[in-house]
Amino acid sequence: LGGDGNDILNVNVKGGSTVTGISNAQVNLGNGDNKLNITGQGGSGSYINAMDTASLLMGSGNDAVALTLNGTGNGVYSSSVSLGEGNNQLTIKDAATGISGSSVTSGSGNDIINIESLGSASAKYGMSGGGSVNTGAGDDSLKVTLAGGSSSLGLYGGNVNMGSGNDSVTINLSASSEAGGLNNSAIISMGDGDDTVFITAKAQGSGWLAYGMHNS
Repeated sequence: LGGDGNDILNVNVKGGSTVTGISNAQVNLGNGDNKLNITGQGGSGSYINAMDTASLLMGSGNDAVALTLNGTGNGVYSSSVSLGEGNNQLTIKDAATGISGSSVTSGSGNDIINIESLGSASAKYGMSGGGSVNTGAGDDSLKVTLAGGSSSLGLYGGNVNMGSGNDSVTINLSASSEAGGLNNSAIISMGDGDDTVFITAKAQGSGWLAYGMHNS
C-alpha cells in the first residue's frame, strides 16, 4: 500500500454481528514513520477483531499502530505484526484479548507495546492462544492493564522475549473473580540489560483468586 515515506492508514469499521478491520490480507506500509489506526465498533452481541488472519509490515522508521475496539473480540488474532527497525509503538485498547495466537516482532529501537482493556468484556486476556512478542534490541517496554471484568489474565500462555537492553514488563490486573499475571506455561525472557518486571493482581468477590505466576 505504501512505499517509502511517512504514510497514514486509517480503518474504521462499524456495525454487524462480526466486525473486522483487516482480514485475510497483507498490509505493507514500507519504510518511513508510518501510522496505522484501526477502530472497530459493533452493536450489542457483536464480535470485533481489529486484525484477523492478516499480515502487517511497517518497515524501518518510527512507526505507530493503534487498535481500538469497544470491549469485545481481539486486537491481533491469528496474524503477524512486524514493526521493523526504529522506535515503534503498538497500542491495543479495549479488546477482550489483546494478542491471540499471533506474533508481534520489532527490530532494534526503543519500542513500546501497551495493551489496555477497561471495557465491558467479562473475561479479559493480554495475550493468549500461544502468541509471541519479540521486541529486539533496545530499551523496550510491555505494559498490560486489564480491569472491569470477572477475570483478568495478563499472559495466558505464549512467549515474550524482550531482547537486549534495559527493558520493562508491567502487568496490572483487577477482576471480581480471578486476576493472574502469568498462567498456562507463559514465558517471559528479559535478555541482557538492567530489566524490571512488575506484576500486580487484585481480585475480590466470592471465591476470588489472585496470583502473580501460576503454571508458568
